[in-house]
Amino acid sequence: QLRRELPRDDEIPFDAAHRYMATLHHSHDHGAFAMLKGAPERVFAMCDSELRDAGAAPLDAASWRAQVERLAADGQRVLAFATRPMPA
Repeated sequence: QLRRELPRDDEIPFDAAHRYMATLHHSHDHGAFAMLKGAPERVFAMCDSELRDAGAAPLDAASWRAQVERLAADGQRVLAFATRPMPA
């Protein structure tokens, strides 16, 4: 159902050199957005803000890195995700 509601219009496939993949979607209300997932350090480098309960705030990359390191120390594989509105 989600794929019907937010179809994928384009993508940058995962590449080990990039260490991320990205997709472009549009919604039926004429909005568009990009989704990104990949290695946390690569995604953090492309972001300047994070979404919190109160709205957008400057990215606290140090805090996110510490969380990634804790998870990785427990043997977890960690991916970061980001989104950005795009012109329709």
